[in-house]
Amino acid sequence: MNVRTSVGALLAIAAMMVFSGLSQAQMVIPATEAAGPPATSAPGNGLNGAWFFDPNDPTQMFPNLATSQALIAVEQPYGTFTATTLAWNGLDSADINDFLNSFGQNDASTLTPAGKQPIYSSLFDLTGFINITAADQDCTFILGSDDGGAMYIGMPGTYDIKVTAQDGNHALQAGWTTVHFEAPGLYPVEFIYWNQDYNNHSGSGQFFLMCSRDGGTVSPSRLYKTITQ
Repeated sequence: MNVRTSVGALLAIAAMMVFSGLSQAQMVIPATEAAGPPATSAPGNGLNGAWFFDPNDPTQMFPNLATSQALIAVEQPYGTFTATTLAWNGLDSADINDFLNSFGQNDASTLTPAGKQPIYSSLFDLTGFINITAADQDCTFILGSDDGGAMYIGMPGTYDIKVTAQDGNHALQAGWTTVHFEAPGLYPVEFIYWNQDYNNHSGSGQFFLMCSRDGGTVSPSRLYKTITQ
């Protein structure tokens, strides 16, 4: 969609909301949703990224979250990559490599198969685990997206707890949820994000996830592609 607000500006606004003590009822994540104890041996390095794109229909429609989930369930991704810094920004016509590296990360180097392609209408599915220690069982997640996005926590194959979502196609929006994890652990997560090409490639796509415990975007060191102890 067409957006005039920069990600940097919205990040600043979102940070002020969370870090100024915005009150909100907590969502409780049961300890049974953890896949195992918290990782202690090595820091994480990101999530499994899947990129869904149709070169024969580069402006295909992703009207809502349900449609996106249905496509993810039956289609093979056009490419895979490692998602480290969960923040992307670019025009609809931006090359996928520039989009995945838009905040100084180097995620495009992991794109398989490698290639150059404007993102146009693209759908991204990120899966893995988030490490929660005794020190950060209470945190606030802020998800921003243009167009749609969602964050889920739960055991693989279910992801039954929808933490926050910005459904439909729209300009940059942000939603936030304060979460209490009942116990430390490695919790399965899934992030879905899609960009709908807008008016002959004249719009832009933007996505970010912030965590109050990390003081900004979620640290790659707490994200794991597989269970690690």
